[in-house]
Amino acid sequence: MNERRAARVFLAVGISMDIADVVARLQKVLEQNAPAGLFRFVDAQQAHVTLRFLGQRTPGEQDRIVRAAAPLAKETVAFALAFGALGVFPDERRPHTLWMGLTEGRSELIELAARLQVQLAAAGFTPEGRPYVPHLTLARVKQRPPAGLMNAILAAAAAETPVQSVESFALMESRSTAAGVRYVPLCTFRLENPCTPSK
Repeated sequence: MNERRAARVFLAVGISMDIADVVARLQKVLEQNAPAGLFRFVDAQQAHVTLRFLGQRTPGEQDRIVRAAAPLAKETVAFALAFGALGVFPDERRPHTLWMGLTEGRSELIELAARLQVQLAAAGFTPEGRPYVPHLTLARVKQRPPAGLMNAILAAAAAETPVQSVESFALMESRSTAAGVRYVPLCTFRLENPCTPSK
């Protein structure tokens, strides 16, 4: 890793440019169909699937994360990833996060996250208490929508993305800048048996 400083970090799988383009188009549709100010959209070019959020960590703790994650990458075979139907956390009546679910790669992500959980716990990091639900965040919901509106939005805006090959995951930093939060890779872990990724 290049920088030796404390950072807010997480482990994640990135998405291809093809999927990012679909996400950006879907966000425009959602913006047109929703009341003004309902959503705060994420930057489609920065979208990712979080495997494990780890919070503010010192350089020494970041090194421990890398040592815990690196062996798993060598044991993991590349897999396909694609997204489809929309959903919200925690539910349609009190939504705070709008996301896309997976049509391919869900079981592989759950398995990888579970193995990371074990390795990180062995390295001294407290296990995540909530069940892991792989998803691609599209937007934060800034206000409670009128009754029934969120269900209508979810039904009308469904989309499917191209399939990409997942050949790596990364330790990422969540970095605050004048232009907003940016996600910066600190260390990339290449999976075993790579195949050709989407461009």
